[in-house]
Amino acid sequence: MNIKPQKFTFSGSPEAILAASNAHQAHMQAQGQVGAAQAQALGQQNSSLYSQPANFAQTLGGSYNAYAGGLSSAYGSQANGLGSIATALANERGNMYGANAMMEAARMGALGNIGSAGLGAYGSMGNSAMGAWAQNQNAYNNAAATMHAANQSGLAGYGAANAAAQGNAAAARAGAMGQIGRAQVGANALAGLGLGGGVGGSFTANGVGGPIASGSFSGAGGGVGGGGAGGRFLTESDVFNGGGISDPGILAALQGNATAGRQQLDDQHYSSRGMPSQMMDQGLAGLMALTRQSQGDIRSGANQFYDNQRYAGDQAMGRFGALSGALQSGFGSATNGLRSGFDKVGNQIQGMWDNSLGLLPQFLTPAKQIQHQRDAQLLQQQYSNQGMSPGRHGPTMRYL
Repeated sequence: MNIKPQKFTFSGSPEAILAASNAHQAHMQAQGQVGAAQAQALGQQNSSLYSQPANFAQTLGGSYNAYAGGLSSAYGSQANGLGSIATALANERGNMYGANAMMEAARMGALGNIGSAGLGAYGSMGNSAMGAWAQNQNAYNNAAATMHAANQSGLAGYGAANAAAQGNAAAARAGAMGQIGRAQVGANALAGLGLGGGVGGSFTANGVGGPIASGSFSGAGGGVGGGGAGGRFLTESDVFNGGGISDPGILAALQGNATAGRQQLDDQHYSSRGMPSQMMDQGLAGLMALTRQSQGDIRSGANQFYDNQRYAGDQAMGRFGALSGALQSGFGSATNGLRSGFDKVGNQIQGMWDNSLGLLPQFLTPAKQIQHQRDAQLLQQQYSNQGMSPGRHGPTMRYL
């Protein structure tokens, strides 16, 4: 409602002028009230109108907050998932490295035990070999000492026996020569009596071990064994032929046996003196073969263990990769869905604005206002060309 200002002319009596003045005052008061009401209504309308963009913005902001919250949740879920995978991966790597360390410790311990056992066995073998060699040396020395003692004892016994035999033989010879001498004296006496030659006799000589000499003699003038005038007495060499008790064969035999025994002992000693070294070399070769076999078994077991570790590690890494890929895929799907939903809601809000309040001149840019005016003129011209009145066939849009 528009109140047009009125022009008043006052004339007449004072009462009439007063009445007219009161009427004018009432009119102006009413006009002021109407203006105030219009201003208040317009203010309320403008306040409500200009608050609508804020409402649209708030709605769009709420949509963006929901979109941002969804992204944050998606990022949080992905981060938690990746953290869990990283923790599991770290545990898997730690367990694998721990198992490898235990395997290496066990392998080194086994190799150390084998080495210690081998050294101990080799040391025991060396002790045994040295002990055997010492026994061999003792046996050789004892045998040589015993043999030499036996040879010395044999030589001593032979010397004592020979000395005794020589003494016995000397005594027997003396006795025999006494008998012979007495017989010869008797024979010479008989010959001096004119009994003639041919008188003789016999004799025997016994030693400790039995008879050592025996013989006979006869008287003969001027010959061996003859006595008397022109005869001579028999000597010891005539009776025993210069023979003696000593036997060189016995002494040679004793010395030969001693030499042969010593040679036999030396040959055995020289042939066995390399046996401890040979035994050590053979034992060492056997120990090395055994340790190489054991070390090969340990190496094969360790290689098999590490192959299994590598296979298990590859499987675990493959699973972790698959889980990580699934997380990435899920995160991508979630973010795409959130972005699509936010874009859709934003387009809907934009469409609602563009088709409602966005058409009001208050919210149009100058360029848009000019464009809308041109569109309205073209539309009116089109209706005019078709003989149609926009007012009669449709609402008339009036731009302020």
